[in-house]
Amino acid sequence: MQKNMLGILLILILSLTGCGLTASQYSENSSLEDALQYENGDIIIDSQYEFLAFITDFSDVATYTIISRLFEEKNVEVSFPEVEMLNEERQVKINNLILSEERKMLRDFLEWGDDLTLDIDYEIKANSNRLLSIVYIGLGFVQGAARPFWVFHTININVETGEKILLSDVVNVNERFIELLKSENAVFINPDQREPVIDGFISTDRFLQRLQNADNSEFIGTAYKSGIFTYFTNDSLGISISVLHVLGGYARLEINYDFLK
Repeated sequence: MQKNMLGILLILILSLTGCGLTASQYSENSSLEDALQYENGDIIIDSQYEFLAFITDFSDVATYTIISRLFEEKNVEVSFPEVEMLNEERQVKINNLILSEERKMLRDFLEWGDDLTLDIDYEIKANSNRLLSIVYIGLGFVQGAARPFWVFHTININVETGEKILLSDVVNVNERFIELLKSENAVFINPDQREPVIDGFISTDRFLQRLQNADNSEFIGTAYKSGIFTYFTNDSLGISISVLHVLGGYARLEINYDFLK
């Protein structure tokens, strides 16, 4: 009996430390069923599903304003959003997070100094009182390089808390999720990228590790960067994967929320 209890406790500890759920604030008393679901390889566990349902409830219409700002330094221009809301403390927290993510995004490029030309703009993919999903798309060139390069970066924010949302907050990042990415339920924005990206990236041994580091800006500019970022739309989870220049620099695919249940 004592051994069984220790085994159950070990499963619970692994599930809580392994997936790093910030979504746990919506299910603070994580159940044994959640832990077993995680261990058994479900695509999404109960606490993640509750959090996903919460942030994608777009009936809670945004009551804040978004203003465009511009960062300029030498030949680098980056447009980014700034929020204005009645809750000043949360406004400051969200805007500081956006600025912090912007700096991390640029960490990969500014070392080229005067040789760099870079232009990045943003698009709001989802916007409510619960979720702000921002996509950055840009084009850069380094003097002397053979070709330009694409930039694709995202940040997803829990508007109620001012905290960043990671892929691991809404899905169980495991082999079953990778199988979903390879299925017809994952729609590639550019259909021509589907076969080479699945064969050359998603099906590789290292892809699970990359996926587990998705949205983690701390690794940008290091050997551990994943090159994978996510975003949310009104009906789908979007995933961007950094790929070879010949394939377009990045590939985007979207999965309807219904397939994550």
